[in-house]
This record gives sequence, C-alpha cells and structure tokens, in this order.
Amino acid sequence: MSGDNGPTKPKEEMLREMVKNYYPEIDECIDTVALNDLALKISIEQHIVPSETPIEWVDRMLNEMILSSQRLATYVPRKGNFNAVYFSAEAEDSTPEIIEGRLAWQNYCRSVTYIPIKSTHMRMLELEPSKVITAAIDAVLDD
Repeated sequence: MSGDNGPTKPKEEMLREMVKNYYPEIDECIDTVALNDLALKISIEQHIVPSETPIEWVDRMLNEMILSSQRLATYVPRKGNFNAVYFSAEAEDSTPEIIEGRLAWQNYCRSVTYIPIKSTHMRMLELEPSKVITAAIDAVLDD
C-alpha cells in the first residue's frame, strides 16, 4: 500500500533509519536483532517507553507505523477552518516536488506556511532547531 510518502518501507529499513538518527556511524552490516535492541534502547532513553518494555514492543511499534501510513492513505478528512505551520526536518534542501507535496496540507486547512528545519526528525527538539521553531511560532502568533 502506498500513501503520499510512497510505498511502505520494509521493517528493517525503517529500523535502520531510526537507529541512524541516533547513531549515524552505525555499521551497515548490523543484524536485525541488534537493530531491535538499539531501537528499544533509544526509545527507553527518549522516555517513549518505560525501561521494562519487552523487545517485542519494537515489532509492534513498526507494525503500527506501517498501519498508520496505510490508514492515512485512505482517510478523507474534512477541510478545517484554520491555518497551519508545517515544520519539516531536512538534512538537505528539498526539491520543489517534495515541497509541493508538503504544501498539499492546504487540502485540509485554509493555508500552510512551510518552514524547513536543518535537522533530522529525531533531533528537532534540540537547541538550534528549537530556536528556529520558536521564532516561527512567535512570528505567527504576533500576526
């Protein structure tokens, strides 16, 4: 199944991307068992799950991510009477096609202000990205 973000990625690829956000130097040959262990460790360190969470949680989390993407692809919401600010974590500059896809949120609200943040998704709340986000929110609230 595919949505706006393209076909669903294999679970192992999703795990690798998650782990690489925290451990960019990770060996490409790391096996799935080690990836699961690292994903759980990251989730515990980020206070996403409690420390006694079983390793099986990682597979359930990945299944839910896949199902959420599939559900989103078939969900047809009503258009809201609000404006939105879209913060996008981007390690590199986006292509016009990617930006246009993100602005498709205009289908769901009155307007969208697109703000790229030089960061990875998992690091958006660190100091520098947070400063950019806060300044943008302040500017929108001041209008």
